[in-house]
Amino acid sequence: MSKFEPETNTKFGWLIKMAWRDWRASRKKLYLFIASIVLGISAVVAIQSFGNNLKVKIKEDSKSLMGADYIINIRKKPTQKVQQIADSLGYKAR
Repeated sequence: MSKFEPETNTKFGWLIKMAWRDWRASRKKLYLFIASIVLGISAVVAIQSFGNNLKVKIKEDSKSLMGADYIINIRKKPTQKVQQIADSLGYKAR
């Protein structure tokens, strides 16, 4: 059995040395730890991807989801002429 001794003069080297030591001591625990990290990262990426895809799809389908072509927002009360036009189109104020 050859002896593996990585450099320990850097933080990454120390990390490799500790991982190697843990791997030799208990391989099952190290595999479980690595699997947990991989599963956690995969879950985060999947959730973010799903959220982004949902936002894009809602933006694309917003017109059909709302059932309207336009949304009109005004800050002041509409004039009589504007109100008549809205009533003729079947607009219902919220």
